[in-house]
Amino acid sequence: MGYGTKLEFGAIVSCAAFCICSPAFAADESNIAAGSLASGAVVKDDSLVLDAVIVTAERRSQPLQKVPVSITALTGADIEKSKIGSLMDVQQLVPGLTVTQASTGQNLIFIRGIGTDIVGSGVEDAVAVYIDGVYQSRSAATAMQFIDVDRVEVLKGPQGILYGRNATGGAINIISKAPSAEKSAQFDVGAGSYNQQIVRGTVSGPLSGGGERALVVSA
Repeated sequence: MGYGTKLEFGAIVSCAAFCICSPAFAADESNIAAGSLASGAVVKDDSLVLDAVIVTAERRSQPLQKVPVSITALTGADIEKSKIGSLMDVQQLVPGLTVTQASTGQNLIFIRGIGTDIVGSGVEDAVAVYIDGVYQSRSAATAMQFIDVDRVEVLKGPQGILYGRNATGGAINIISKAPSAEKSAQFDVGAGSYNQQIVRGTVSGPLSGGGERALVVSA
């Protein structure tokens, strides 16, 4: 068999293989699309579109997938579905985050093993916690119960450039829900051991008839 004959034979084999494998490739693509739909994607205008999660990890609103930081974001739907009531509960859904409580009731927060278990008036944490953009300088302030929370962002690794010197281990952003011009209300009632009773709720609505300004009241 000459050199030219070998080339022709190779071309025939390649074409045959392509024709045989094309249906398999098409089937794989349809399976991938079906799998994406099952994981929470939505179809708009006959195209597959993923729901975007907007975060403010870099002090500006960005889609989660475009933030060059190791971050775990919990949306309001995640918080409600998982019954998350405080930072103690957040650690169940965020790998690398550990939250314990000292005998004084203060939270001891560790991210990837970096934190401090020393409790004192002059002790600074290694994980910065921000509530609506305001830094919480005392651990006792981070032991609050979640109410009307829109999103929780956990940034892993040193974040000193944007969050200061107390973010050696990482930073946690807790963002409350913004006021809405639509009237809405939410109430929770709970009970626990030692005769514990919890009643809390929020009310939101417009301050004027035009709905230009809105207000949220929490209790």
